[in-house]
Formats: sequence, structure tokens, C-alpha cells
Amino acid sequence: MLSKYRVLDLSNEQGDLCGKILADLGADVVKVEPLEGAPSRNVTPFAHDTATREHSLHWLAYSSGKRSITLDIAHPEGRKIFLQLLSNADFLIESYSPGHMEKMKLGYSFLRSLNPTLIMVSITPFGQTGPLGNVSHSDLTGIALGGMMWLTGDADRPPTRISLPQFYELGSAAAAAGAMLAHYSRRKTGRGQFVDVSCQQAVARTLAQAPATWQLTHKNLERSGPYRDLGKFKMRINWECADGYVNFIVTGGISAAREMKALSEWMLTKGQKSKILVETKWEEVQYGTFTQELLDGLENDLSLFFKTMTKKELFEGSIERKIMLFPVNTMEDLTTYEQLSARQYFHTVYHPQIDAAVTLPGAFLKASGKALRSPQPAPTLGQHNKDIYIDELHYTLKQLSQLRKERVIG
Repeated sequence: MLSKYRVLDLSNEQGDLCGKILADLGADVVKVEPLEGAPSRNVTPFAHDTATREHSLHWLAYSSGKRSITLDIAHPEGRKIFLQLLSNADFLIESYSPGHMEKMKLGYSFLRSLNPTLIMVSITPFGQTGPLGNVSHSDLTGIALGGMMWLTGDADRPPTRISLPQFYELGSAAAAAGAMLAHYSRRKTGRGQFVDVSCQQAVARTLAQAPATWQLTHKNLERSGPYRDLGKFKMRINWECADGYVNFIVTGGISAAREMKALSEWMLTKGQKSKILVETKWEEVQYGTFTQELLDGLENDLSLFFKTMTKKELFEGSIERKIMLFPVNTMEDLTTYEQLSARQYFHTVYHPQIDAAVTLPGAFLKASGKALRSPQPAPTLGQHNKDIYIDELHYTLKQLSQLRKERVIG
């Protein structure tokens, strides 16, 4: 899809996923690394517990499909080379602190004067403007300030962080979307844009109905563990089963009446009977009119029923009976999930630098023809220096050797 376009990637781990998404879509993503390597190469864990810049599993995953060159853009000669590259680039990704690019005299207004079609994507924790612009941060503080922690966990315990870091990944995904929106505009107008991404805003945007709940119900959502707290009543949505958990949501009206009838008949085949399921006129019960007494009684009966079966049994049985129930997959479940396997979502890439094959998630979509790039291993440090500096910019081997001596390239 993006095979005609080049991306220069100056980002650290805050922006790695943005470049990865564009690379999956076919763009030529050139990771411009400092001589010691991008900070992303130091992110744990490491393959074989070998703490080197070529063994970071984060790097191997998030830099798959990219190319790598080394360049000190702060060096006068390095700056000259960078501007040469930028004159023909279509996108630039960076994740320095707000104002850093301007201090280096590489701000968007200057770069746009050299390349009016350039789309520059800046990924920062809180955006380029505002009082938090240069405040120290981490995934923990970012997720907290984005509102996600307040909604995560049990009501009788403090807020909790989602175990897998989300702050930068959500910001990076939003950055890739922003880059594509700017690209769509560029196709129509011929002009580039500056895309200012706040990871905090990206987190807040993922909170689904939470920001709008006050307007609709005059109640702010709070963390409620396995329940959905809707003010007048509390409804269990996460249920324990024989080998893990499933989600089941009670709706209302005609659809609920059909589901509850099917669920009641299913329970009878297992030798269980729920008086509430059988006697309640579910077609007359609307989602907003549940009583806590009804939901508590239903919870007692369904808890016993769900614990008698596995996630797989409950899911397959629910599909057969058209009941809105689904398993809570573990990471192990995902790697063997038949739907993902059927779509060939995971792929295995051999990484010569660690002498091992690594299984990685695939692209987020499928497209006809050769719209997506085939899986490629992450590059070693400076792996594509020759391709860029000699084959493309036409530097000689002697000039390249001199640039190494002057510590312009690695």
C-alpha cells in the first residue's frame, strides 16, 4: 500500500510501533540510529538473556521490516546528510521532548521549507503544548494521567496498571492513524502536515464509553472488577469457568428473551435449573430497568453453571445457541487460537543475530494483491549504511571511511 513512500524514523520506544505499522503497510522505513544504537535496542527482555543491542525482544518485534542506518544528526556533516535524506522523504517520525527538534534547528517550519510535502509525526507523552510538555513520565504515570488506571481493578482496592505497557503503544498507533489522515489530505492538496500526537490523549480516547457516561447517566464510571457498575445496579460481566474466565453480558428486551431461553435449555441438559431464567419475562425487562435483586439471583445460578465447563465448551456452545458469551483469552490461547491461525496472523521470522526463529504478530489487516510487506527480520545496527550512503547518496568507500573516522556514521 505504501511501497512508494519513505519514512525516516528518529523515534525511540515511544514511537517504535508507528514505524512498524507503516512498514507493515509497505513503506520503506529507515531507522536513523545514533552511533551507539537506538534506545529501543536496550529495552528488556533479551533473547537468551544476552544483554546486547541485537538481542532485545522489543527491538526484534517492533523494528521488524525496517532498515537501519547510523548517523549523528547533531554533527555538521551528519546534519547535511540527514537533510539530503529528508529532501526525498515522505514521512518523518520523532519522539524527542517538545522543542528539541527546534533546538536542533530541525523544526517542522524549517523542514517544510525544504520539503513542502513532508508529513512530520511527533509523538510525545502529553503533546507539544501545555504545562505538562516536559514533565518526566513513564508508562505508569502516563496510563494514570490518561484515566485508564482509574477504571482498572477492583472497587475495594487501589487503581491498578495493565501489566503490558500501553502508553507508548497507544500513542504510536494513534500516530500511524494521524500520519495516514495527513497522507490522505496530501494526496488531495499536495501539502504535508505536522501531526502532534499526545500519548495521554490516545489513552483517554480508548476508554470507550467512559468519557460520555456522565452526559448519559450523570454518573462517572469507576473500576468495578468483574462487574459493570451502572449506578442503579451492578451487573457481573466476567465469570469464572473451569479453566479460566468468560465474559457474558445480560442485555434486555427481545434479544435477551431469546438468549435466556437458550441458556435455560442449555442448563437443563447439564442437570441444572434456574428459576429466575425460567420465570422472568425477559422480553419485558429492558437494559436500564434491571433490579439488583434480579441480577444477584441470576449471578448465583450462572456462576454455578459456568464453572462446570471450559472456555472452549462455553464459547462453542454459545455460538451454536447464539448467546453473547466469549472467552477471556490468555497469551498462550492467542498463539493457538484457531481464528488467528486460519488467517495466518502469526508468522515466524529467523533472526540471524540471535540464531533463532521468533514468532511475531502479523499485520492488523489483510488486503488483496501484494498490499502488505512480507515479514522481515529487524535490522542489525547500521545494516543498511552501504545501501543508503553508497548506492543511493553515491558516497565512495573512501568518503564513508572518513565519515566513520569523524564519528559521523558508525
